[in-house]
Amino acid sequence: MTATSTLADATARHQMVERQLVACGVRDQTVLQAMREVPREAFMPADLAEFAYVDAPLPIAEGQTISHRSSLRSWRRR
Repeated sequence: MTATSTLADATARHQMVERQLVACGVRDQTVLQAMREVPREAFMPADLAEFAYVDAPLPIAEGQTISHRSSLRSWRRR
């Protein structure tokens, strides 16, 4: 965990991986491990950090979005 990551964030990350990725067929262990370890909230504006583990695209810097996990399902099939 990073200094800005909390136990609640780590729990939310784990649940996201299990419920949104593994349950939907993502099996690549490298992807799953990265999603378990990387704190999405660290890449988001503070006012949106509470939504870091929602399966929806969210705005980040420079007019970009952080992709929703459902995108990974289509990416892994390519």
